[in-house]
Amino acid sequence: MRGFFYCDILFLYTHMGLFSNEPTSIVGVDLGASSVKLVELKPFRNQMQLITYAYSEGKIVVPNDEEGKLQLQAELLKYVAAKAKLTSKKAVASVPLSDVFSAIVRVPVVNKKDQTAIIQAEASKFLPFPYSEAVVDWKVIPSPKKVPVANSDVDNYVNQEKEQSVLITAAPKSTVNRIAEIFKRAGLQLQSLETEAFALTRSLIGNDPTSTLLVDIGAVRSNFFVVENSIPVMHRSMQLGGINFTAALDKVFGVGLDKAEIMKADMMEAGAIEAGMSGFPKIFETTISPLINEIRYTMNLYTTQQRGTKPERIILTGGSARLPHLDDYLMKTFNLKVFVGDPWARVWYAEDLRPTLYDVGNRFAVAIGLALRDSMK
Repeated sequence: MRGFFYCDILFLYTHMGLFSNEPTSIVGVDLGASSVKLVELKPFRNQMQLITYAYSEGKIVVPNDEEGKLQLQAELLKYVAAKAKLTSKKAVASVPLSDVFSAIVRVPVVNKKDQTAIIQAEASKFLPFPYSEAVVDWKVIPSPKKVPVANSDVDNYVNQEKEQSVLITAAPKSTVNRIAEIFKRAGLQLQSLETEAFALTRSLIGNDPTSTLLVDIGAVRSNFFVVENSIPVMHRSMQLGGINFTAALDKVFGVGLDKAEIMKADMMEAGAIEAGMSGFPKIFETTISPLINEIRYTMNLYTTQQRGTKPERIILTGGSARLPHLDDYLMKTFNLKVFVGDPWARVWYAEDLRPTLYDVGNRFAVAIGLALRDSMK
């Protein structure tokens, strides 16, 4: 490792699968400012097979200048890829949520040429920079079949045939070019880019049309996505994550954040040490309260926009999704089915890997979704 790295600790977890010399695999890369998570998959018996996976973790000093940050990410990606012993250099990467701008618009049903012009006009309304400086993609949201039951519904029913809802997603060209440069320096071939929302949807929901609230509890922030027909149609975010639960333990036991983080990991492994009626640790009930309020607000907002429709279930992911009995606690609070997502569910792997993959699964949800991109179109 070269001088751009200042690590107290760097963990790497790798596994080589069978038939790893075949050139048809793809690498999904979840690239952070100071961390990398990657998964290599290849087609196998109408599924995607796990070839290798790896992630970095530890304390890294991030340079202040942009060139230094770029080179740090490139060097870290190159290092982790080498340790993972990738068999393919073809990669799909995610665009950071902070650089993604999206909106759902209603547009006329027209030919493709005219549609492009309409999308450009609509995107220009919400982008904080010129359309010429953006990379734009869009997806048509399938309209639910509705049968008019009163005269007041007839006009809306007719309009549905003339208009359609479109999800427009855009990112600055500067961001796209920067990511491409990182992969070039790391010696990987960037095949495509995708938002984290679509990657999470693919790995945790797949083609299931069930309306779902996807809650991603990260280290610092939590993201909330409403997904319908496998398309993330709403996104909200809040400044609350795993660090807040760690701080709650430190506040009570006064052991420092490092030891509190170990305590939290032990709790997720062994179960609650102090439980309320639901089994969720009482020590975290105050910390979880803002997240519950945001879930409630997001669902109410979606219900208002969809005229009474609400998400039918909640799927949890992220590092703190496995807090003891969190799924049961939310299930009781919202009277909905709540699951901890399994991003490996659509991947073939050796059975003896199951315990290990379960332990690290939540942190790989984005990378797995990226690697599944071409197989689930």
